[in-house]
Parts: sequence; structure tokens; C-alpha cells
Amino acid sequence: MREPLGGNVHGISARWQRYPLSLLSVLAPAACGLFASGPSLSIEMDATVVVRPKPDTMATVTYVIVNHGSAAAYVAACGLRPSPATDRLVGAAWEGYFGNGCKGTVDMSPITLTPGQTVNGTWSWDRAGTYRLRVYYGEDPTSALANSVVGPNFALQ
Repeated sequence: MREPLGGNVHGISARWQRYPLSLLSVLAPAACGLFASGPSLSIEMDATVVVRPKPDTMATVTYVIVNHGSAAAYVAACGLRPSPATDRLVGAAWEGYFGNGCKGTVDMSPITLTPGQTVNGTWSWDRAGTYRLRVYYGEDPTSALANSVVGPNFALQ
């Protein structure tokens, strides 16, 4: 006995049962996304509010960059430290506030983060506002500015 066109077996509609390769072509890209390889960075920090010790002094924020991916990440750096850019909340929108400057005499080779590896960093500033850090990275040393990841928001008072 033939199954009706609208029926299904094991949750797969009759249309897809007749075209198993079509089903595979639809599911394969989705499955690949679940097991994607490459670096996957996050910026973690404990502080959500940072208070300057005295008015007109610098406040320092510490953060950790973690590679949760399955391949090395090459993080933009200044010397041996990550060099994040900074976004500032202006009204209801984020704006690039200042870049990741580095003196021309300092080595700007990217830091290599292998899967599961972390690197600590610090950021200092003296103007009140709401900020977030942006770290640039790539999948090889020549593409350290190809991707970016933003960290959590924090307020500087």
C-alpha cells in the first residue's frame, strides 16, 4: 500500500523521503555549523561599574580573553599584551571611541591563543561613561584585524 503524499515516516515528510539527497543537502550545512572549526573568542570581566580612586585619576579595568574555539586565534597586540579598541555608548548607539594605539617602536605582532588558552589584559581611562572593549583577531598572523568580538558593557564613574 502506498503512503499518502502528505504522510510522514519517522518525522520526515513524504516529499523529503522521495529525495534523500535533497534532504541531505539541506541538513548538511546546518550540521556543519554545529561543528564549525576555528577560533571563538570571548572577553570576560568581573566589573560592571568601575570607580576612579580620586577625581581626575585613571581607573583600571582588568579582563580576560578566552579562545573557546578549536583553532588558534591571533589577537591584535602591543608588545606582549592584547590591544583592544574601545566603544563608548553615546545616546542609544555605540560609537568607536578610540583605537588600539601602540608606539611605533613596540612589537605589534599578534598574540597566539591556542584552543582553551587565555590572556589577561588591562584597560585604563579617566573619563566617565559607559564603555565596552573590542578585541580584533584572525585565523592566521597576517589577518589579526579580520574579526572582532566585543566584551560586556561597563560604566566608568
